[in-house]
Amino acid sequence: MSEYSKVTPEIVEKIKAVVAPNRVYTGADINEDFSHDEMSIYGKAMPELVVDAVSTEEIAATMKIAYDNNIPVTARGAGTGLVGACVPIAGGIVINTTKMNKILEYDLNNFVVKVQCGVLLNDLAEDCVSKGLMYPPDPGEKFATLGGNVSTNAGGMRACKYGATRDYVRAMEVVLPTGEVTRFGSTVSKTSSGYSLLNLMIGSEGTLGIITELTLKVIPAPKEVISLVIPFETLEDCIGTVPQFKKNGLDPQALEFMEKAIVQASERYIGKSVYPQKIDGVEAGAYLLVTFDGKTKDELDNIIEEASEIALEAGAIDVLVADTPAKIKDAWAARSSFLEAIKAETNWKDGLEMLDECDVVVPLDKIAPYVEYVYGVGEKFGLRIESFGHAGDGNLHIYIIGDDKISVADFKAKADEFFDDIYAEATRVGGLVSGEHASIPFDEAMEIVSRGLAPLGESYIQLLNEGMHGGWIDRYENKGKRTGAYSGGDYAHHPFVLMNYQGTLDNVFTLAHEMGHSLHSWYANHTHHYVDASYSIFVAEIASTCNEALLMHDLLERCSDPHEKLWLLNHYLDMFKGTLFRQTMFAEFEKITHEKTAAGETLNAQSLCQIYGDLNALYFGPDMVNDPEFSLEWARIPHFYMPFYVYQYATGFSAAIALSHRILTDGAPAVRDYIDFLKAGGSDYPINVLKKAGVDMTTKAPVASALSVFSSVLDETEAVITSLGL
Repeated sequence: MSEYSKVTPEIVEKIKAVVAPNRVYTGADINEDFSHDEMSIYGKAMPELVVDAVSTEEIAATMKIAYDNNIPVTARGAGTGLVGACVPIAGGIVINTTKMNKILEYDLNNFVVKVQCGVLLNDLAEDCVSKGLMYPPDPGEKFATLGGNVSTNAGGMRACKYGATRDYVRAMEVVLPTGEVTRFGSTVSKTSSGYSLLNLMIGSEGTLGIITELTLKVIPAPKEVISLVIPFETLEDCIGTVPQFKKNGLDPQALEFMEKAIVQASERYIGKSVYPQKIDGVEAGAYLLVTFDGKTKDELDNIIEEASEIALEAGAIDVLVADTPAKIKDAWAARSSFLEAIKAETNWKDGLEMLDECDVVVPLDKIAPYVEYVYGVGEKFGLRIESFGHAGDGNLHIYIIGDDKISVADFKAKADEFFDDIYAEATRVGGLVSGEHASIPFDEAMEIVSRGLAPLGESYIQLLNEGMHGGWIDRYENKGKRTGAYSGGDYAHHPFVLMNYQGTLDNVFTLAHEMGHSLHSWYANHTHHYVDASYSIFVAEIASTCNEALLMHDLLERCSDPHEKLWLLNHYLDMFKGTLFRQTMFAEFEKITHEKTAAGETLNAQSLCQIYGDLNALYFGPDMVNDPEFSLEWARIPHFYMPFYVYQYATGFSAAIALSHRILTDGAPAVRDYIDFLKAGGSDYPINVLKKAGVDMTTKAPVASALSVFSSVLDETEAVITSLGL
């Protein structure tokens, strides 16, 4: 975080000039609560200054001061998050929005309500009920702020019928990082006016601006509501029942599943027994909590009868009807206390809760086998698992809990491996990694790259981390910014990486690749004068590809899930195909066209398509369909407009595979030679530079070695496919 400035006394005075001094806190006056959220495993960090904002104008003025002085700002609501998003890891300023807690006005003609961002979900829900209305979004944490709900696109229990928060946001007022105030959306319910900046802000996690005011859709409250508590002997029967409600045309307001252990923990926490433990001598192992709403009691009676038949046929022990407000309240009070109950019975170590959580979404018919898979992975890592979820839309909450025998470091390491495994499985079965784990966070991507390149030694990793954390990387999409990725710069400054990071594992490989380029340039520029620093195109792709090969080796070594391994192996094969195989085809195309030109032959689009199409058929063989339109691909390959560029991808890849193999097998001597290769720049012929590093590109050996690796990866891929029965 070295690119940020500190909060100085002058900055404090500037902020006190735009915010009442008694609502500006520094030093010992800052409450410790501002250093963390509800999940302490993500660590703590104190801000340098806290502002209790009461208006959009105060937030705007504070943001402008911070922007002009390069000071980081963290927006914070009630602090109920579970992923560390409101933790000020870079120090700077925390803007606390909880005092912006006014329900401003209802427009009952258009069924909207205008609120400040700090209004609590519970407060709006209760106020709506008093007016015969309902605000449908209903996440488990009722005392989060609405600004936080919108920033995370919170879902909740009623999402299976009514949708997530996104479906109820009509308009908002936002303070941008520059301090500019803008509005998105309107009161109207329908628009077709192009890109939706409103939807871009929803779920942006506070990365694009601070939401200060919201216009939210409300609906008339249902006339009748009833809940069913349905116990099952096994979790499998419990979850297996979920799709049956939808298949039979029932539309529950909420449909939750929970296991016996977490129900008992919740009942201990609230001090009340709500869910039956044993019925007619049969022990309950899991429960469904189902809520239906309707216009009349008769309508609900019919629904209850049909739902009961479905549940009992699917293996339910009994169907218990919560038909009074008190019974419904008790049933849902127990459900809403699950997280608090888990936390109350979780061990602490070194000031941290040994607890972490993920939420994934899987297809309804995959819930049961997926949960079973998760428990198997938990058993493999020796982790206690607690799970529950919004079964109606396949959104599952999975908690891992460490015991007092495991260290914090070991718990975090196991948690990382556990999540990697179950996320891969969620994707495989057609689900998504939702909520806070929707993608690989950039901080995590940097850790993955740093860990994968560890064989290159401490000095390399130190420089790598300085670059990744020190402002070398422009990772956000922007107006006018091209796709792809690029590393560049000049002799006098450190290199820059331009990429569009979107949280995929492929992006992580791109990060490793481009940082390979950047460190190659840095080492060369810091070793030689300008004239000898620039390296030849012949070696330009070696450092980047070597990084990818080392990262791939590390990920494969750590991978235990066969589906994830299959993805990695396929990615590795694609690297060979795209870099060694196809680039060789490109080079042959280029060679043929230049030879024809030298011989005085005429080249036009038709002849170029013919050459390219024939080569494609030759390289990919008769088993591949050679689409005639594919013959046009030559026209969009930018490297063809830079003569004799493409071949070096193939040669560089072969050299990189050889170098990575030597680094992994020979250790320190190979690393020393490799760093010398990076430092060499353009001070010697590239062939000589590579020979000193242990790779002789005047022989067939490096290419043959690379093809041997390709063959072994292909064999391993086929073995995994066979083992999975695919």
